[in-house]
Amino acid sequence: MIIVGIDPGSSDSGVVGYNSKNNSIEFSAHMSNNELIENLRGNFTIKKNKWDLVAIEDIECMMLKVGKTTFDTCKWIGRFQEAYRTFSGKEALLISRGDEKIVICGCKTFVNPETGSRCGILDKHIRLSLIEMFPETGGGRIPQIGTKKQPGPLYGMSNHTWSALSVAITALEISKDKKKGIK
Repeated sequence: MIIVGIDPGSSDSGVVGYNSKNNSIEFSAHMSNNELIENLRGNFTIKKNKWDLVAIEDIECMMLKVGKTTFDTCKWIGRFQEAYRTFSGKEALLISRGDEKIVICGCKTFVNPETGSRCGILDKHIRLSLIEMFPETGGGRIPQIGTKKQPGPLYGMSNHTWSALSVAITALEISKDKKKGIK
């Protein structure tokens, strides 16, 4: 199953194609939203595969003031959904950051063993948990990422593509639960 995860932004987005059958990354890219729209419409510039599921990280209320870029991102999310629906006839799955934290890390918060205080799961915690999900086949300090000479399965991943991978893996787990009738 190929799951495409999208970490939307106000002008650019991270996108990852995750193959759940062999736990591998088919493609990862950081691209302009206009280019991503074209891919979602079937005019592929990234690796053309059968996309079984497209999942997009959704904006959720965190009781903070937001600006123009957040509203622009919200508009792009809707455009991505419409482009994919028009091309494929299927709905994109919207994934909240809270769901990603639970699926990838097992919780939204944790107790810091050094201070005893409750802390929220951050992007760095999600990244570390994602790394642990892949085999240590590359070289270097983090073999799951590897080096140019000896790349690992996560070689080439960068800022927004990590979030896109988190979206894809979370979507896979949520879709499994929906098939089982779990809400």
